[in-house]
Amino acid sequence: MQVKPGSLLIAHPAHAPSHIKHHVVFITESTHRSTVGLTLNRPNRHTLSDIMRSKGIDWQLDDQLYTGGDYNTTAMIVLHSEEWYSTSTMPVTDRWGITSDTVMLEKFEQFNTPMDYRIFVGCTGWEPEELEDELKGRHPRWLLMPNPSSDLIMAEPEHQWDLAIIECGHNTVKKFF
Repeated sequence: MQVKPGSLLIAHPAHAPSHIKHHVVFITESTHRSTVGLTLNRPNRHTLSDIMRSKGIDWQLDDQLYTGGDYNTTAMIVLHSEEWYSTSTMPVTDRWGITSDTVMLEKFEQFNTPMDYRIFVGCTGWEPEELEDELKGRHPRWLLMPNPSSDLIMAEPEHQWDLAIIECGHNTVKKFF
């Protein structure tokens, strides 16, 4: 089972442990050294303006922040549609990129924003064989879905897991017919 950037990990309905129950993770990078992703449906209790005002910046945008994971929690990462870029933008797929730099904040402050985006603090990650083990076996923790729809990636977080399960099921059935 190959995990590729742009794939989704969906917490298994029957086997996911409670700390990842209902998580939907967008994979941003997968190499022989590690796999990294952003948990799409964990709204943070803070907004972007809360964070910026705490740093003394008068911020006009009130975007929701999401907790991408428990690693590198001081990093702010934007998952965004491919038409937008900044100095450190890394393409993930032909539809999505990620950016994490101060220029992106300057662009946002000038209302230069992507068509579709979500802002995260932190990310989640796995060692090389760790994720493979979580995807296999009698009780896998995750379902793997390649090429999720843009609508699913941008879905409201409270519905995202249910929609991911439905889309994953449809994609599985399509393979047979």
